[in-house]
Amino acid sequence: MASMGIFGYTPHGRLQDDGWYVTGSSSGQPEPLDSWMTNQFKASGITTLPEIFLYNSVVYEKNNCMGTRQLLVRKKRENNDVSMEKLGLGELIYQTYKDVQESIVCTGQGVRQMGVQPGDKVVIFSESRPEWITAVMGCIRECIVVAAVFPSFEDGVIVDCINQVEAALVFTSYD
Repeated sequence: MASMGIFGYTPHGRLQDDGWYVTGSSSGQPEPLDSWMTNQFKASGITTLPEIFLYNSVVYEKNNCMGTRQLLVRKKRENNDVSMEKLGLGELIYQTYKDVQESIVCTGQGVRQMGVQPGDKVVIFSESRPEWITAVMGCIRECIVVAAVFPSFEDGVIVDCINQVEAALVFTSYD
């Protein structure tokens, strides 16, 4: 159970049969990726995204993980056929790694209690937001397939995407 592409670590290279990535050397031969994170994860037996996040929630439990700002003011204006929006935001409010991990576990368990099974598909229909990450990680933790559908898509495309996925559940936001 792990996660890092979402939180700042994206492996570059080719995935090998043993589950680890390698990169090409100047000679063209593959060689293992060598970073402190890769080495730490290997030493800890971590091989999945949920495991990476669980590891971080233990090691860095009190550290800031995700920050959000409250929307205080939203102003729209038109200028030469260009619509612009200016946002006034409040101070950053952080959740710790421990708090986010707890939300991930609860979300995954809640989805399973709703009858969604490992291998089933869910859609997340929302702008990017902290709850999006929590929902994705909760589903991945429970071996549930996630498809993201963004509100910026045209209405017909949104409907087609949701229908093609044959989702057991759709996550969305109020706004």
